[in-house]
Amino acid sequence: MHCGAWPLIRFDPELRGTEQNPLLLDSKRPSIAMEEYTENELRFRMLRHTNPKDAEQIVKEAHQNLERHWKLYEKMAD
Repeated sequence: MHCGAWPLIRFDPELRGTEQNPLLLDSKRPSIAMEEYTENELRFRMLRHTNPKDAEQIVKEAHQNLERHWKLYEKMAD
């Protein structure tokens, strides 16, 4: 889900071959729940009013996607 919230990641090629990881994850994990975040998005509020079942499924899948991506980012930055 692309909502304008992008993780900040830097890659410093000069760190390759050193003990430091060249991939730096500057962003912290999101601090609010996906449900709370989507409540602030008009498109999701409208979907919840017109089709609550689909809205619930979309938010669930978005949360799973978010978790999967953050785990990958954190693993790569370790």
